[in-house]
Amino acid sequence: MKGFATGSGSPTIVTPFVFASCLVRQQPVLATRLFQSEPGSLFERGLIQTIIVQGRECVGHASRVTVEPSLVRVYIMDAFTAGSSPLEA
Repeated sequence: MKGFATGSGSPTIVTPFVFASCLVRQQPVLATRLFQSEPGSLFERGLIQTIIVQGRECVGHASRVTVEPSLVRVYIMDAFTAGSSPLEA
């Protein structure tokens, strides 16, 4: 996954790590719970869905975001353990 557009017209390309970092910064409690959850569990799936739905600010003006479910935990955990470095403007 190279990145995805976050707007229409002249989109901004956001890498999965930048997207995940934003999600972690916006929702540190949920990211912590995800980090502690059992991989593949229903609880994990619910947390990932909630994190993405509540992370609308992280996708800009995109009307649709497609995320590969098998990679979401990997990207969020990477951002979580990296300290969630801030987005660059």
